[in-house]
Amino acid sequence: MCKPDMELRKNDMELSVHFRNLSVRFKDVVALAPCSGDVPAGELTALMGPTGCGKTSLLNAIARRGPVSGGSVWYGADLAWSSALKRHVAFIEQDDLVFPGLTIRETLVFSARLRLADATLAEKLRQVEECIELLRLSHCADAAVGGGMDRGVSGGERKRLMVGQEMLTNPRLLCCDEPTSGLDSTTACVVVEALRDLAKARNVAVVASIHQPSSRLFLLFHGLLLLEKRGLAYRGPTASAGDAFAGAPFGLPCPPGFSAPDWMMEVVVRGDLAGDAAVAALDAAYGPGTLSPPPALRALDAPARRHRYAAPLSEQVAVLCARAWKEVKPKIFQRTSLQLHVGNATIGGLMWFQLGFRESDIWSRYSLAFAVPIAWVFFPLMDSLGFVPTAEIMLRKELSVNSFRLEAWYLIQTTYLLLPMFAQSMIYLIVFFALSGVSANPLVFVALYAVVVIALLTFQSIGLLLSAAVKPENLSTCAMLFVTYCFLFTGFFIRLDETAVPWAAFCNPVFYILHLAVWSVFSIDNKKFKCGNDTDDEGTIYVDSCGGGADRNDGKIAVVEIYKQYELRRFEPAIAVLALLLIFLVARLAAFVLLKRRMKSHFKKLLSYEEGKGDAEKPPLNARKSVLNRAEPEAVLLADDAEAKESA
Repeated sequence: MCKPDMELRKNDMELSVHFRNLSVRFKDVVALAPCSGDVPAGELTALMGPTGCGKTSLLNAIARRGPVSGGSVWYGADLAWSSALKRHVAFIEQDDLVFPGLTIRETLVFSARLRLADATLAEKLRQVEECIELLRLSHCADAAVGGGMDRGVSGGERKRLMVGQEMLTNPRLLCCDEPTSGLDSTTACVVVEALRDLAKARNVAVVASIHQPSSRLFLLFHGLLLLEKRGLAYRGPTASAGDAFAGAPFGLPCPPGFSAPDWMMEVVVRGDLAGDAAVAALDAAYGPGTLSPPPALRALDAPARRHRYAAPLSEQVAVLCARAWKEVKPKIFQRTSLQLHVGNATIGGLMWFQLGFRESDIWSRYSLAFAVPIAWVFFPLMDSLGFVPTAEIMLRKELSVNSFRLEAWYLIQTTYLLLPMFAQSMIYLIVFFALSGVSANPLVFVALYAVVVIALLTFQSIGLLLSAAVKPENLSTCAMLFVTYCFLFTGFFIRLDETAVPWAAFCNPVFYILHLAVWSVFSIDNKKFKCGNDTDDEGTIYVDSCGGGADRNDGKIAVVEIYKQYELRRFEPAIAVLALLLIFLVARLAAFVLLKRRMKSHFKKLLSYEEGKGDAEKPPLNARKSVLNRAEPEAVLLADDAEAKESA
């Protein structure tokens, strides 16, 4: 596995966790009452308690992902928190943060390539195979992870995959938040057995919060930390937990037919430990005086990283491209999408079936120039509205371990997401052109497809900007207002000179898209249209072209007259393209800046936790009875180094 820092490897140091009078409080809310305990290396420790007792707060405080109001925390024999120590701590979220389109092996390979430094590709692949074997995932290593509507591996296999992603970096401390949530008892046992094997095989300190385990699952843990609203209710081996409340002063033996974890949870939830005698007994049994006091702490003496990221930029780009391709590849030729777009193209082609170059065809061609790009501009807009809220969760996980540069991820991910639309829009245009007969000139097809591509890029960027700038609950409203604006200020439905703000069209991307599409349909061929309307015997509406003098009385309508009739500005295509390119760049860059600001805000908060400057209040709250004075006025013992700020 990835080699640890020199001092840890040289001294074969165990990274157990010790906390004394650790507490968390947010203003008037007690998130975690003062408690003391240890998480030994090489053992699997269960963290139990009723909802709201502070299990997640304790996990976050141990892993320096949340605030600490008071108390002491150290690691190993006498190590304080530092960025060098942070490299050996892993945290597994409750949610399954994995890519559904990848297989288990691909997920681990990509993680290894991004997170393992100073290792060849062969060594990384070998470590992946070792990880798969240890987690008992060999039978499904090449199966897609799946998720949501996509079928994939089971929930237990997905949980073990998340464990495997963190195992690759050889952590010394592993914190798991509800690793068995949503799993049946048998699958939960498999997951916990994998954690137990990891703790034993690699001498890792593993602590996992768990809710109402079965007897079989409970006994897989070596030790138990049982929390209640006022502090710690039990600390010790799981094998003897059933007799924890049997003696004086509790007098609460486990009744026949009850499992130990069920009985302990019932006692805690009912509040049977609230009496003065019970509180005093708990304090005497599990208070900080029953454990070793905090030593004089030191920072881990480890060399600073030469680079912020484990993988070079070229490797990051290669992995991100491969991963993004795996994600979008099934969507390119997705049957339902192809059926939808081919059906739309067929309907549209029949509406504009075999257009000619008669006067009656001019309006049809003009409306076609509007309809073709409009059919595609709102697909990327709506798809990208949920981009930032969805990606933000995964980004926090991957950026917290410096897997890649945010700039590289943003550029690659947003580009690859459009590949299915690029392919499907081409198929749409092929079918549409074959039926409508817009032109036999292939340049017209190429030009219209280019307009569609530009429209896709522009509106995706606008959707990204809305996604990053607007709260999720307001996204739909803002998107509808923008769509209304785009439709009204094009000059297609309402003449711009008849509006109070005709200049508003110049900020409208659809305005430029329409002009590009009109140029593609009329100006490339530059064919004249035959005067006269087959359905109107009264003559033509293009009087100047068809009857306006000897020099122009050729019975044909020139393209310039069509522009004049519809009051279209004779934009050079380059000007419209530059305008759309400007909108594209501004929206895309603004979306990235806002996304980066979100990430910085999140990691700034995490850094404040690591430095002991979080949101929680000080001094620590003594949530048990004040007469016992359990909380000691100790400051949180933390170490700071400059590299922590860099890595955040």
